[in-house]
Amino acid sequence: MPGSGQFVEAIAPRTTILLPFALLWVLLGAYLVLLEFAEESALLTVVEGVLGIVMAPIDALVHRTGEFFRESAVGAAVGYGLLIGYFYAIATVIGLAIDALAGR
Repeated sequence: MPGSGQFVEAIAPRTTILLPFALLWVLLGAYLVLLEFAEESALLTVVEGVLGIVMAPIDALVHRTGEFFRESAVGAAVGYGLLIGYFYAIATVIGLAIDALAGR
């Protein structure tokens, strides 16, 4: 099949996408750890601010349809799926911007 190698290369995960994806999860984990163990600190405030910006669309969705996501296993599974997809979409945009700036 001619050109199939180009398609596979185009959809293959790149480091420039996977690294921001991983960093978003690390940021979320750091927030949860800081929230559990830290008192009010500058680091917690910064992490909370960044996550507040990143998570605004997810927060809006959960507030509009809250009971579905909070009270059922199916809702929780859908919610986590949306969160993973949302983080991957953000990471893809960041990765494409990095690729564009690097001239790739």
